[in-house]
Amino acid sequence: MEESLKLQPAIEDVDVKIRFDKLEESMSDFDYTSLTGDMLDVKIYTKVKDVQATIRIEFIEELNYPLMYVEDINYIIAGVVIQTTPINYFLINQLKIN
Repeated sequence: MEESLKLQPAIEDVDVKIRFDKLEESMSDFDYTSLTGDMLDVKIYTKVKDVQATIRIEFIEELNYPLMYVEDINYIIAGVVIQTTPINYFLINQLKIN
């Protein structure tokens, strides 16, 4: 799974963890199951121009849903990494547009 995601443009690294406890719970009588969203914990590290982002896919128990969201955004200015949050990134880009 990691290797296939790394083939995509702008993807620098990928970390996939499979929750084997959930995998074992879903095994059939024939020792067969399929991967589902509640079994995965994924981090995708991407970079486009001067912006790095960490994308996360994880199962959120309260939502009963495997949610994909932006976990972290960083600017790289003159080789220096400046951390920000997704909402600050959005606001900064709104100011650039106006």
